[in-house]
Amino acid sequence: MIAVITSLSAKVLDPSAPMGSRKNPIPMGELVSFHASKEYVDESTAILSMGVIGVVRGDKADSFLNDSDSLVRTRLHDGYEFVLPIILVSNLKDLTGNDDYFYVNQGKFEFADSGYSHKKFQATWYTLDEPFVLDSKLYEGIGTSGMIECQAPIGDECYLYYEGIWFELGSETVIPENDDSMMLSRWDQFKE
Repeated sequence: MIAVITSLSAKVLDPSAPMGSRKNPIPMGELVSFHASKEYVDESTAILSMGVIGVVRGDKADSFLNDSDSLVRTRLHDGYEFVLPIILVSNLKDLTGNDDYFYVNQGKFEFADSGYSHKKFQATWYTLDEPFVLDSKLYEGIGTSGMIECQAPIGDECYLYYEGIWFELGSETVIPENDDSMMLSRWDQFKE
């Protein structure tokens, strides 16, 4: 469990449903381990540990993106706010036997609003500057944290979906506590 500053809890529709399902999403700050597969490969190629450890929304997200050096800027839709989940992911075990890396980026995530409507991401992650973007080749034993860019109706409870697992994003900004062992100090800039 990662310590986060929050009083929020996941919107649990059915506490008896499997953890990580739509009806019982992974709460912010908790990590889950699961078998994952590379694109175009049917069998599992790695065991990953993943969790949403924080989220930057609204004015903080907009200000952060406006300070970006990127030449690409995603247009914000009327009545929406930027939602920047902070994701912690580690490759716990390579299952290929070849010491292969597992590539993690925004392309495998889906976003869902409070109505559970899935949306595939468009190529918007270029608006995030390094070192903040989630885009890494992870060999066994290697982990990273990074952001992906979403938009949601202002104040809307929303979710991330990755390889069949639902993660809660909540409805407001939540910043992870600094933990040097997990290199989370770069997220301190979002604290009040």
